[in-house]
Amino acid sequence: MVTTRELFDLDRLPADLAQLLDVEYPWEVLARLDAFGKSLLDERIGQVHPTAIVDGPLFIAEGAEVGPYAVLEGPVYLAEGARVGHTACLRGPVVLGPAARALHLIVSEDRAENRDLRDAWMAEGIPVDY
Repeated sequence: MVTTRELFDLDRLPADLAQLLDVEYPWEVLARLDAFGKSLLDERIGQVHPTAIVDGPLFIAEGAEVGPYAVLEGPVYLAEGARVGHTACLRGPVVLGPAARALHLIVSEDRAENRDLRDAWMAEGIPVDY
């Protein structure tokens, strides 16, 4: 069975994200993701395009960016270098790790939606583009 440490290099992550992923199996992250989202404070250091719509807490680190007409319903955490493309729709809790990209997609907790990536975690080098 694949472990979380086999999927993620925790040494390369910011401390708060490494702690979130410090479990034996990947599915155990989901329980921690809900608690992480509830504790998230709104802090916007990175760039949010003026046409983007943000509702709920958004943590956006330096070097992260949210593109035009993106819709983010928090809690959403964007690590350093993370990028949300134009017209993307993210419904939290969502975490984009360092240098992760979410381009033109819908991440939602609404299971009826056909492009559902509920309780999402995205890592560097894994672009998601619909």
